[in-house]
Amino acid sequence: LKAVMSSENTSTVARLDLLLARALGAQGKYREVLDHLASWTPTRPSALDVAHAATVRAEALHRGRLADDSTIRATVGEAVKLAEAAGDELLVTQTLQLSAEVASDNGDWQALGSIRAKAATVEHSSTQPETVAVSRVTQGYCLLVAGDVAMARLQFDDCLDSLRRLSLNKELRQALNGLGMAHYCLGSAKDAISAFERAMSVAKSIGDTAALATMSSNLGAVREDLGDFQQAENCYQRALELEAKASNPRRAAEVHMNLASLRLITRDTQDALRCLSIAKVNAAESQLWWLQTDVLLAEADYHIAGGTPETAWPLVEEAQAVTRGRVYLFSNRGKYERLRIHHLWFTQGFAAVQRLCQTENLRDRCLLKSGFLEVQALVDWIRQRECVGERSAGTALDELAGLELHGTIARLSMLGVGNVPRMGT
Repeated sequence: LKAVMSSENTSTVARLDLLLARALGAQGKYREVLDHLASWTPTRPSALDVAHAATVRAEALHRGRLADDSTIRATVGEAVKLAEAAGDELLVTQTLQLSAEVASDNGDWQALGSIRAKAATVEHSSTQPETVAVSRVTQGYCLLVAGDVAMARLQFDDCLDSLRRLSLNKELRQALNGLGMAHYCLGSAKDAISAFERAMSVAKSIGDTAALATMSSNLGAVREDLGDFQQAENCYQRALELEAKASNPRRAAEVHMNLASLRLITRDTQDALRCLSIAKVNAAESQLWWLQTDVLLAEADYHIAGGTPETAWPLVEEAQAVTRGRVYLFSNRGKYERLRIHHLWFTQGFAAVQRLCQTENLRDRCLLKSGFLEVQALVDWIRQRECVGERSAGTALDELAGLELHGTIARLSMLGVGNVPRMGT
């Protein structure tokens, strides 16, 4: 390698530099990627080399949250144009995945639909198996974020064998993570855990510390909802250890919010507040509107659990103002809707809650089955408090118990939502 790097073949050296930058990116070392690309100054780079460099840079800025939203959008957009100009189908498809992630971060529903359509066109026109497989990952991602979870699960399932056979390990990890999220949205926690664990195995094999941290946190969230609190704790602590190596404000905020949720359930309010403080700082640094919204909702839960709901409502109102007109990420939609209804009942009364339930399809708005059941359990509880319903079999709490989502039940209990069924030992 030293001999090649010191040779006079500029093209070879330049491409090795790009290969090294890609390897650093695959390991989640995004600041090192930017440092490496800063010294990449080939004499006569090809259009493809320039497109690859732009893509690696865009991925580092986006996934590492190393720039503001407008800069990231512009950088990813330029990478797409350069990939198209270079005529490399696989690279075009990889940049489309980046575009989809950025559109999701910005709540741009229209852009997600357009990106999915482009990925479908690439899939049907390409003769390259790598391009076809990667395009299916992007379509699955767009479907998942847009709410078509069942179709997303099929897309991810369909591309796994191809990705594995072609050794497209980064995309394989993405597909398995997406499959886990789809399974969990549809109420299959065991299948979600299996997919997340397989994704973690792939990430570990390629040294992707950043992805390992994210998926450890994802796995912890599922364990928490199941009531496996010690396993959830282990997952979150592992995520924090990995995050310390990668130093990504987005991921740090997400993990600390998850840990704060667990601390509230286990009644460790002091550490919950510490975790929320760290999450708030990192969410602000990430400059992601939806992540800052998540922190507002987590803070609102903290105040409700502490018996001061009047302190929570301004936070809920701020969250509503921020999300208005945007596509809010599905993973926390249940919490958003639960708090919105709780706030509505507290400030406008039961009639307003009845109108909302009659005019809005909450099941479609809450893609996570556990999230919808959490919302429905609150509505059932409000009806009982208003003396228009009574405790009977078949309520949302009973369905949560049937799915063994004992952690979700414990969260509702922590928030004061009563008539909790007895949990199995």
